[in-house]
Amino acid sequence: SATSAVLFGLLALSWPDATVLVVAIVFGARTVIFGLAELLVAFGWHRQRDHAPSRLRRSLQILTKSAGLLIALGLVALSVAIHRGERRIDEFYDPPATIPATPGQLIRVEPFSVGIPDGADGWLIMYSTTSSAGDPAVATAVVIAPADRPSGERPLVAWAHGTVGIARECAPSLSGARFDTATPAMAELLANGWVLVATDYVGMGTPGVSPYLIGTGPRYSVLDSIRAVQQMGEVDVAQRSV
Repeated sequence: SATSAVLFGLLALSWPDATVLVVAIVFGARTVIFGLAELLVAFGWHRQRDHAPSRLRRSLQILTKSAGLLIALGLVALSVAIHRGERRIDEFYDPPATIPATPGQLIRVEPFSVGIPDGADGWLIMYSTTSSAGDPAVATAVVIAPADRPSGERPLVAWAHGTVGIARECAPSLSGARFDTATPAMAELLANGWVLVATDYVGMGTPGVSPYLIGTGPRYSVLDSIRAVQQMGEVDVAQRSV
């Protein structure tokens, strides 16, 4: 019982950016175990006239505590698997010493493979943009294109992700999530030979304050990601985008 409680606490501390997941799974499982123990007390244990535990009571105690320990160990294994799939924040996400004054300027590009669907190529880009406060800033984005795309200009689709957190590690390019399941109509997009750009927004991936629920900054991040992709040599995209 003590071991499982310690493991639940360590899991909560190791996932500080996944608040909803911690509440729903870690503390949810701990609460269920506590509730089952209380039910056993309510419907059976109080009827024991002597204080010596019966064989049934001891068996129920062992069963309840063992179940709690198994759940905790299972969540530890899940935590390890999730963290192994995460991309670590490296120097690519560090902004340059001087940020270009013009928004939408492509700063750097590198190949990217985490969460990229089969049969597609991926790149991670950094570009200049504007923060919600109106200051020059940088953002990163993932660019995905079919590996066997036709030659010539391809249509470009910009995807603005929903709530995934506000910490740097919550950025789609860092979370380890698969873009073929997280992005709507990804299979159809690749089948049509189109290109996708998925921004992380300012303050996610790159250092800074995330403009969560402030639409101005994310709007700039999306529009400027389109401008940046249009400057890439790795893909040839149309000047009109959706």
